Order: sequence, then C-alpha cells, then structure tokens
Amino acid sequence: MNTLSKAVTGTVLGATSYVALRQHWATLIRTNPIELGPEHHLLYLMLLGRDWRRAFAPITNQTILANGGFFNWRFWPAMNALHARYAEERLLAPFAGLVSVSQLEALRSLIPNPRSAHRYEDTLMFQSGSWPFDAYHQPSTLAGQDTAHAG
Repeated sequence: MNTLSKAVTGTVLGATSYVALRQHWATLIRTNPIELGPEHHLLYLMLLGRDWRRAFAPITNQTILANGGFFNWRFWPAMNALHARYAEERLLAPFAGLVSVSQLEALRSLIPNPRSAHRYEDTLMFQSGSWPFDAYHQPSTLAGQDTAHAG
C-alpha cells in the first residue's frame, strides 16, 4: 500500500486540520528550512498519507554500494527517528503542537519499521530502484475505516 485514504489520514490527524498543517509546513519551508531534517519531511509526507518513499531514491550506484554507501544512506536515521521514543520531542517540535505524540503513535502503526540497514544487507533488494517494502501497512488497527488507498 503506497498511499493512505483520506479517511485514514483524517483518523490519524484527528482534530488537526489538514489545511492548518499544510499552511504551517509552507511557513516552515519558507522561513526556516534549515531547522527541518529528513525525518521532518518524512513525517509531513506520512501525515498527508503520501508515498513517503518518493523522498528518497534507493541507492543503485554499484561503486557507492561497494563502498558501504548503503549503510550511510540518510533514509535509515530518518526512519529510525520516526520510530524512536527518545526523538519524539525533537521530531514534533517544528510542528508547534499541531501533531501530538498520540498522532505520531497512530502513524507509527501504519508505517514499516525497518530498524536499520543491517536488516537489508542484501543491497540487491534496492538495486532495481524499487523498495523491498510498501510505504504503509494495511490500517487494520483503524477498525471501521475505509482502507482503500487513494492513488
């Protein structure tokens, strides 16, 4: 599943307005883009239910892969920050209260947790330029919601 339906994203966002979130993000990008790391961009895309994998192109260059570039890929620390409780305050800070820890928890249940590059040591999994996992899990934890993806 590569995108989330509006019903699921509405459940994750809860009381947070989709429009308010987009306006706040636009202001952040315009006024203080240096404050935002890859993990913030990923979280924003996930909150909107978009295919966040498009923010990172899998490494396919054989020389980079042969020299260990796969393990230095910024994707891994960004994804780990999304799942790490110790990083919650720093992760949510730019969103100025628009995104809560409970909303982050709901989102975590929908996204894969690859934990580290070591789980995917076989770099051939990424060589085709595709991902060895979907962007989102089926939202079975959101019972009663429309689980069809929008795109």
